Amino acid sequence: MVVVNANNWHWVDKNCIDWAQTYFSNNLTSLTAATTTGNESVKITSIDKLKGDVEVCQRKGKLISLFDLVLNINFETDEKEKGSINVPEIAYDTEPDEYQFQINFNNQSSTKNDLYRSLIKEKLIPQLREKLSMFGTDLITSQGSDILIDNDQVTSKYTAELTSQSIKSQNQKPVVKSKTTLNKSSSSTTTSTTKSKTGDKTTSFKLNPSTFQTTQEQLFDTLTQPQYVSMWTRSKAEIQPVENTPFKLLDGLITGTITKLKPVETVEMNWRLSNWKENQYLKLKMNLSKGSDGGETILNVSFEDCPSDDEGIVRGRWEDWLFGIRFSFGGIV
Repeated sequence: MVVVNANNWHWVDKNCIDWAQTYFSNNLTSLTAATTTGNESVKITSIDKLKGDVEVCQRKGKLISLFDLVLNINFETDEKEKGSINVPEIAYDTEPDEYQFQINFNNQSSTKNDLYRSLIKEKLIPQLREKLSMFGTDLITSQGSDILIDNDQVTSKYTAELTSQSIKSQNQKPVVKSKTTLNKSSSSTTTSTTKSKTGDKTTSFKLNPSTFQTTQEQLFDTLTQPQYVSMWTRSKAEIQPVENTPFKLLDGLITGTITKLKPVETVEMNWRLSNWKENQYLKLKMNLSKGSDGGETILNVSFEDCPSDDEGIVRGRWEDWLFGIRFSFGGIV
């Protein structure tokens, strides 16, 4: 890529999605994990799907990376059982400890799925998390040089200094931030722990109320109409605001049934991730009410019978979605 950009002043961007595909193939397909006995093992075999946007940008001497990706990885066990690991969001502003991983087995009836799932969570996912945390830095290092003019050709001391600072900061290794009162999840704590019909431990919890600068009618439509749901999930949504009808989100990673609708007030669903056991659903309830200001609507979201191991995934996904809806109307999430 040839750049004609006096003093590195003007905005330049570079599409790097093809590079990202090669990067993940080279850096992830060599990862393996094994039990302490060595009798069971799992290895990453290929990148099944990479969708989204990846760009390196420069203006006024500053290099930045912007990316928002969905990654699907194939794996295989020592017994030749196959499956996939879905990472629903890899974004430029995501902390390494916030990455979420959804594990799916092609053969849902295998008796050793639980063993391999534990192995993946304990030994393979930490490796994936470390590799993903370096993506932004490696992206800048590999793809940023050809959208910058060399500093010895920059006559502006201001942009030359910005360029040097930008390169230096991008070469620093990302650090996993500890949760503080400023960056903790806004969700309430889990309210109870029980066992589901499948015998798995489940939890019930709710998110803190969210206030939106819009009417109940508009927010209700945003939560139930396919054209709006597609916007805040950032994927095609197969859903209709009709009771007892199925829905599918994120290419089938999330499915369920709308069980109850009370226009402008209530939405209830049976909701599941694709890697959960057959017929295992959580109960999702969304209640809408008027705020103290006539132009505000308050949304309360609660969950029942969520598998304990996946509470963080469900909670994080809905927090991200609510944050996205916020920008449609404004308000406090």
